[in-house]
Amino acid sequence: MKIKAIISCFSKHSENKDLFRLEKTLEHFCRHNPDIPVTVINDGGESPIDIVRKFKNCYLSNEKENSYIRDGGFCRDGTFGYLWFKRLFDFGLKDDGYSHVLFLETDVLTRSRVACIPKYDMAGYGMVSWWVANEFYCDHFKMKKTKHIKYSTPWDREENKISFLHYGTGGTIFRKEFFKKAERSLNIIERLYEENKSQFLQDLAITSLAHISDCTTGEWEDVGVDEESISWLKNREEILRASTGKEALIHQHEFEKE
Repeated sequence: MKIKAIISCFSKHSENKDLFRLEKTLEHFCRHNPDIPVTVINDGGESPIDIVRKFKNCYLSNEKENSYIRDGGFCRDGTFGYLWFKRLFDFGLKDDGYSHVLFLETDVLTRSRVACIPKYDMAGYGMVSWWVANEFYCDHFKMKKTKHIKYSTPWDREENKISFLHYGTGGTIFRKEFFKKAERSLNIIERLYEENKSQFLQDLAITSLAHISDCTTGEWEDVGVDEESISWLKNREEILRASTGKEALIHQHEFEKE
């Protein structure tokens, strides 16, 4: 397994904290995985060049256009748009000898060396989504609605019945084959973005793309999620993979200034 990593940074994201979060993410990742090259995408904001220069095997790609959507109806916090798909696929399809692409985000904590070989074309930590969004993606991509995953949100007591867990968040790893298989259907993602921008969700979109592209999806034992971030999900033991405490990567981690 030969891995390369990619991460996006937009200086104005997360209340202007994304540069700090980027530095912390790289600090921990490069300490444990110095042999994995990391490409940092400057997503149209203040250049993180001074941060990138602090770490060996890190490289900067400056982009002028921001790829983030902030007015999404399904995601109040925003999400990556179609432009990010293009950048990710261009990165993944390069003929450079790498077998896997690791997608980092600036809320991923690295605790140890990445070692587990993923069993799927797209592997990560499966997560629940709002039932309305889940059904929309089933409809748009013509996927069967099983509604076999059930959970409730304690803040409004809404019952959710969804048909699939989504991947594609920070800590997701892709085989090279994923990009080769899914590239031919990338136009469906572009059309979704152009016609339904307010319903666009990067993680549900890329999971749906995998399903219709005959890509395998599933759990990767080397990534977990911050337990506090999912404490609201009361029946999580029935739905999500339990933590072993040995995961190399933890998503949804909040870095704090010392």
